[in-house]
Amino acid sequence: MTGPASGEPSAGADAPLGTTGMRGTARAIGTLLAAGLALRLIIAYLIPGSGFGTDLTAFEFWAENLAQQGPVGFYDRGFFADYTPGYLYVLWLVGLVGQGFIAVGIEQVGPWTGIELLKLPSVLADLTIGLLIYRMVLDLGASRRRALAGAALFVFNPISWFDSTVWGQVDSFGVVFLLLGLRELWRDRPERAAVFATVAAVIKPQLGILVPILAAVVIRRYLFHAREGEPSRWQRLSDRHGPSAALRAWAARERGPLRILTTGTAGFATAVLLSLPFGLSILDLLGQVAKTAGGYPYLTVNAFNPWALVTQAGNGLAANSLWIRDVNGPNPSDVGVHFGPIPAVIVGTGLLLAVIAVVIWAVARRPDRLTILVGLTVLAVAFFVVPTRVHERYLYPFFALGAILAAVSTRWRLVFVGLSVTGFLNMYVVLTTFYPDNPGISDWLGLGPDLRSGLTITVLALVNTAGFIWVLAQLRRRAEARLFAEIEQGRATDEGPIGEPEPGLPHALDPGVEHASARVPRRGEGGGTALPLLRHALRVQRRASQGALETRVRSAGKPAPASLSRAAFRTHRQASAHAAHPHRRPVLDRRHTARPALAAPPA
Repeated sequence: MTGPASGEPSAGADAPLGTTGMRGTARAIGTLLAAGLALRLIIAYLIPGSGFGTDLTAFEFWAENLAQQGPVGFYDRGFFADYTPGYLYVLWLVGLVGQGFIAVGIEQVGPWTGIELLKLPSVLADLTIGLLIYRMVLDLGASRRRALAGAALFVFNPISWFDSTVWGQVDSFGVVFLLLGLRELWRDRPERAAVFATVAAVIKPQLGILVPILAAVVIRRYLFHAREGEPSRWQRLSDRHGPSAALRAWAARERGPLRILTTGTAGFATAVLLSLPFGLSILDLLGQVAKTAGGYPYLTVNAFNPWALVTQAGNGLAANSLWIRDVNGPNPSDVGVHFGPIPAVIVGTGLLLAVIAVVIWAVARRPDRLTILVGLTVLAVAFFVVPTRVHERYLYPFFALGAILAAVSTRWRLVFVGLSVTGFLNMYVVLTTFYPDNPGISDWLGLGPDLRSGLTITVLALVNTAGFIWVLAQLRRRAEARLFAEIEQGRATDEGPIGEPEPGLPHALDPGVEHASARVPRRGEGGGTALPLLRHALRVQRRASQGALETRVRSAGKPAPASLSRAAFRTHRQASAHAAHPHRRPVLDRRHTARPALAAPPA
């Protein structure tokens, strides 16, 4: 649960956000994004043409080739191409724009050349992610101040601008679609979520982490829990005419297994449509993914994770910055690391599948917004820590997802900062020290040799591993209840406008599914963990309600009460609920309702 529960006091209930507040909010997020864009333009001006030379050369060649010959037969032209079709569409557009500039005689603008044009989609994607984080924090019911903080945590995080503006990589572009798919899943639009999740996976296969979660949520909602939920506002537009209105009306009515079929069809059709212009079938697309994954058969490809600590004959990333194979190669001398008869690549893949299974189990049991968000964050970190063949930038999706959680939780904020430090140092040493001959790149901080040492790599790898273990533990019911309590406490204490959950889901994150922290165990179920969880959530709500009431009493010039009794808490909670939602019928607390006296038995 992420919004105020029925009858719970809301800090923003008495002062709804008006036109002036909305304008001020739009001005605040606009200023933040403009500052983020200015920072990236300044960096691009100071070090023009910087980046990882191999990647930039490939991007430039692919863009020109697509602009001249189109996408059909792209993979049959005999040159190196390890990207799936998703981002090639962007490079195709960049190539066409570059040809247009050359046609009118513009080959350079100040210090900026075509390299900056290649970076532009990623820079714009950085800002789009910031805006999505802002909106998604509000969707959790947090204050606009926290939403702005979440956007700032990503936009000004060195991970984001170093990856897009200095390195010239494209991770942010795929993460945009990952967040869009997550938000559509939150809003109970599984077909749209499938489209966005597929696009993200086709841009970069490691961004397909939303697909198993989407499957678990859809199967749970429409097969094992197929029931009518409260239709959202966009669904209630069914009285309008036209194809889109008819589709919304159908989505409002259909809550059964048919939605599983339509969701799968939407994802499959998206993959087909993205592959066809390049002459690829679905099997060809899967083959391209396998080819990309098989291109680096090593324990780690510069990622500071536990595999960096493994050595073979004195070689290893932490030992001497050398890659070692995770499977035997074609030559007898290419011996990979094995655990008994099992190659390391199988071990890593098996561990990743085990983590995915744990996340699916947790999300299927509690398909609410918080569990979906935490589960996706777990997979984002797991994809960096657990399998082999991981690059140093594979932790990137965490910094978008983690910013949402860090905006509403102090505990998540600490972990976010810690992993940001390790992630940035990992990327920094790879670009500046492991590959020092890249254009415009130098060891600006002078930390390269120290960061490359075995001790530093070991410490960073252990910190990343500890961070993963902590993130994985947040799938527990108690951890989620604590996160929910932090959101509720922030709603009661933060000043300024308070966001509301998405229309149609004002009291529960998933229609018809009770949240773990609000569930009372039934007779015979035991309830060893559920009942203390409920008591903890109620205690936090009571403290938050007392603080909000005291603030309002002080603002009215009255003395604040010394304490808030349980009866006063219930009365205040019901009054706040009626003020926020006057059209709803009040919920009576039957425990304190006077009962009629029993009639005397007949004589």
